[in-house]
Amino acid sequence: MLFEKEKVKLSERERQMRAMEREQAVVLGNRFKLLFIIHVASVAASFASYVATYLEAGFGVIAVISGISLAMSILFAVILFMLGKYNSEFTMAGLTFIMAQIATFCQSISPSGVSMMFSIMAAALSVGYVIKFTSGMEACVTHADGYLAESWEKFRNYFIYVTIFTVCCTVMVFFPGILKVLAAIGILLAAIVALILSVWQIVLLYRSANTMTAFSQTPIDE
Repeated sequence: MLFEKEKVKLSERERQMRAMEREQAVVLGNRFKLLFIIHVASVAASFASYVATYLEAGFGVIAVISGISLAMSILFAVILFMLGKYNSEFTMAGLTFIMAQIATFCQSISPSGVSMMFSIMAAALSVGYVIKFTSGMEACVTHADGYLAESWEKFRNYFIYVTIFTVCCTVMVFFPGILKVLAAIGILLAAIVALILSVWQIVLLYRSANTMTAFSQTPIDE
C-alpha cells in the first residue's frame, strides 16, 4: 500500500533481547501452569477437608487430606522461589507465603487468647503474599498482554479491600446490638466474595500460562 508504514529493522541486540524474552516465556508459561494445577488441587483438598470434618470421617482420612494440602503448599512455595530468578517479587511472595502458613498452623494449635494474635498475623502475611505475588505476575505478563496485567492489578486491589472489610467486621463482632448483627452479615458477604476472588485467581493463572506460551511462539519481528 502507498501509505503503509515501513517496518523498522531490529538491531542484533534487540533481536537477542526479544529471543531471550520468548525463551523465558516458555519457562514462565510452564511454571504458571503448574501454579494453576496446584491451586486447583489445594482448593479441592480444602473442600475435601471440610466435607471430611463435617461427616466426622476417621483420623486416617483427615490425615491423608492434610498431608496432600501440606505437599501442595510446599510445592507451591518451591515454584515461587524458582520464579524468583525472573522477578524478585516472587521470592518475597514465597517467603511471606511460608510465614503465613506457619502463622496459620500456630493459630490452629494455640489457645483462644493467643490464637487471635496468630490469626491477625496470618491475615497480614497473606496480604503481603498476595501483593508480592500479583506484582510479580503483573510484571511478567505486561509485555505479553497489558490487559491481563491490569487484571492482576485489579485482583490485588479487590483482595486488599475484602481483607480490610473482613478485619473490620471481625472487630465489630465484639460490639453489642445491631453492630454485631451487621458484622456477622458482613463476614458472610466477605466469605462469598473471597470465594469469587479464589475462582478469579484460578482463571488469571490459567490465562497467564496460556498467554506466556502463546507469546513464546510469536515471531520476533512482531
